[in-house]
Amino acid sequence: MKFASGALGVIHGTTAAYPGLDASLRVFGSKGSAVITNDELTYLHQNEGPAPEIGMAAQTGGNQVTDEDRLDPAELGLGAAHGRQFADFVDAVATRRAPRVGTAEARTSLSVILALYESAASGKPVAL
Repeated sequence: MKFASGALGVIHGTTAAYPGLDASLRVFGSKGSAVITNDELTYLHQNEGPAPEIGMAAQTGGNQVTDEDRLDPAELGLGAAHGRQFADFVDAVATRRAPRVGTAEARTSLSVILALYESAASGKPVAL
């Protein structure tokens, strides 16, 4: 996908992965990189100033994640984000309040997924 700024992005999603594989979000940019795996920040590197030119085989920067950045895996468990979302929904119904994640956010996610399908089928960009 192409952002308004001209930055390029890739979305890869599947429900056909072998069960037990992690869910991850990876962001790589000129100011640094971050990886979140199963709700845990597992890698972080922030550049000081402009991004340096780095050769493909260079080992630089390193992981800047500290113990304070890590979440307790025992507290989270596999799929904890969904569990917390379901618990919030049940509490919202019980207390008659709006859930933290509502239909507007769900529609946004669904529109992205449907645009991906349309783009894949047509071979053309789809504006969101």
